[in-house]
Amino acid sequence: MNDKIIKNFNKCMSPEDTLIHIGDYCFNGNASNNKGNGIGVKAIDYENRIHAKLILIKGNHDKSSNTTKAIIHNMVIQLGGFEIFLTHKPQNYNPNYLINLVGHRHTDMTHEIKDDCILINVGVDVWNFKPINIEDIYKKYGKIISELKKKRGIK
Repeated sequence: MNDKIIKNFNKCMSPEDTLIHIGDYCFNGNASNNKGNGIGVKAIDYENRIHAKLILIKGNHDKSSNTTKAIIHNMVIQLGGFEIFLTHKPQNYNPNYLINLVGHRHTDMTHEIKDDCILINVGVDVWNFKPINIEDIYKKYGKIISELKKKRGIK
């Protein structure tokens, strides 16, 4: 699975791109790698294989035992006129931002609406094990807004 994710990422990104990983970058360094030879996988092993600059937001599996250097718990980015809040767990969303990007939930949530803000799950599990770019996030946001307007009878 990890090889597939890295391959998918590298097809979409170049060394000039920035990947903001929203947590759970890798499990602990004592786990067997994909070759099954019992050698532990460390975060740096994956970092060296990804063709982009990395910013790691700390997830609940990112601990010192897996050598992940994530120290950012959440962040705000500004793109396309929007300020977007990024955090690992959906329950840590920030209602002061219209768009919150979250991870943590693997298959049961693509988006959620709370306190008049939209939480979009950007985890690879719900995006065919590929990175999601900002254009796809805005498309998803647009679809959610359209669905809400339709439900409420707004044109």
